Amino acid sequence: MSKLFLSPLPLGVSAQEKTQSTTTNIYLILAFLSLLEILAFSVGSIFSIIACYIWVALGLLSFAFLTTSYLRYLLNDAKCLSFWGLAPLVASFFACYANITGYGALNTESLSELQHALEQLNRSDLGYTQLFWLTYPSRSLLVNLVPSLWMGITPEAYRVGFSFPLMLGAPYFYTALRQ
Repeated sequence: MSKLFLSPLPLGVSAQEKTQSTTTNIYLILAFLSLLEILAFSVGSIFSIIACYIWVALGLLSFAFLTTSYLRYLLNDAKCLSFWGLAPLVASFFACYANITGYGALNTESLSELQHALEQLNRSDLGYTQLFWLTYPSRSLLVNLVPSLWMGITPEAYRVGFSFPLMLGAPYFYTALRQ
């Protein structure tokens, strides 16, 4: 990565100027997103809708990047006949599905979270600035709802949805350790 910034650049742009330009762009993007967040929560309306769909787009990009990174490391491990990359998936699978009455058991709290997330889908901003039970951001519940959109509202979809954070988080943590 450092070679990228230290290599000669075309048109007489120095590496230091390139780095300063990139840093300035990052600051401008962060300032724009911060201002958008403030406007989304204070004014709402179109600002909340724009912030919501930027959040969705960045979430999908993050999912795609992390998943391809994990699969790339998994493929490299398989070429070396090493299968340690499967350990996070196996461990999280057993943590989520081996103890049926434990993690992800049907209860009124998690069912009401899904009900609230379904209600937020009717809003144009997907409930981006709304709260659930006065503390939880409504947008955090939408990830758990995704399987219910495809499989219907069933106990199986419920369990799959609530296992997403662990089933995806463990392989992504493994990927970060490999970096």
